This record gives sequence, structure tokens and C-alpha cells, in this order.
Amino acid sequence: HNLALVSAHYVTPAADWPSNYGLVGFTSWNGPDAGRLPEDVERFLDDGPPPVAVTLGTSGATARPDVFERVADALDETGSRGVFLTSNAAVTDRLRAAIRPLHGVWPFVPLAPLLPRTCGLVQSGAHGTNAIALEAGVPSVVVPCLFDQLWHARRQDELGTGIWARRRRHIPNAVQRLLQDNTLGEQARAMSAQLATEHGAHTACNEIEA
Repeated sequence: HNLALVSAHYVTPAADWPSNYGLVGFTSWNGPDAGRLPEDVERFLDDGPPPVAVTLGTSGATARPDVFERVADALDETGSRGVFLTSNAAVTDRLRAAIRPLHGVWPFVPLAPLLPRTCGLVQSGAHGTNAIALEAGVPSVVVPCLFDQLWHARRQDELGTGIWARRRRHIPNAVQRLLQDNTLGEQARAMSAQLATEHGAHTACNEIEA
């Protein structure tokens, strides 16, 4: 028996899939400390309007740290704030020196409690991050780095819950659309309402025990 940790509202089974599969729903992780935000992050969020969260995962942040700076420049054009999650200390130090203090930079912040307090997400399309964004009802700009991330970028674009930034030069326009296109937020919230009816980890455990 094959279990796919993904929602049937998000994935359409292919005709050549084996018959012994089940889509159990996403199995997202709330993060450490029961999903609470650090105090300094809470203060940043309280000090202004909802920011755009930016995370590229460990591999993406290490291989393409300039993407963070491109996003920061795009946010500066619109006067918007960003929360940048850099995955490592070296990129954190570089980014803090390169961008305006209007933005917040941390190596890690749990996404589950963070995203409901943001107006959008720039992400790599990693499966776990993508799932949390969809569950939170937050629209995304997806800047993929690996093959599975490319699939998620395309799927977000198809569903109207996000924008696939195919090249780095497309990032500024994608960020601007993320902030201005209300349809993206509507579609993301509609997906979130559908996902709220599922309990992926619980369903997967029941299937495994059975």
C-alpha cells in the first residue's frame, strides 16, 4: 500500500498510478516549542503591517543567496516589509548588512505560526513549506531550485494560489503581483478551507496501523 502525504484537493492522481495508493493529506510540522514564535519575531510583527515571508530552504539559501536581495529590492519598491529566513549564519550576516533595517532577518522561524501573520510568501517550492503555505491560505511566489520544487511551482500557478517565477529576473514583477493581485489571496484562502477538513498525519497513522 502506497501513502502519498499530499491532499487530493492539490494533486490529481495520474492514470498510470498503481491501484494501491491513498492520498492522506498534508502532514505539516508546527515547529519547535509547540509552534510559538520567538519574542523578537513577535515584536517585529507587532511593529508594522503584515510582511512578506521569504524562505528558500537550506540548499536554495546556500546556493542562491542573491535571491534574498532581489526580493528585498522588490519589497523596497513597494514600501513593504519582509521576514527573511536564511537557514544559516553566513547568509544571515550577509543579508543583514545588505538590506534595509525595515526588514527582519533570522536563520529560522517556524512557518506554521508565522505565515498567518504575513501577506504572502516567497519560497522555493519545497514540499513541507509549500504545504504549510497552502494550509495557511497564504499566496506564494515560487522560485524553484530542484525538480520537485519545479512541480510545485507549476501546480501553484495552475491553481491560482501562487506565481511561478521562472527566472530570477521575473522575481520583481512576481513580488509586485503577489502584493497587488487580490485573486491570489482569495484562491489561497479557498484552498486552505478545503485542506482544513483533512488530518493527514492522523489519517496516515490509521492507514499504517490498519
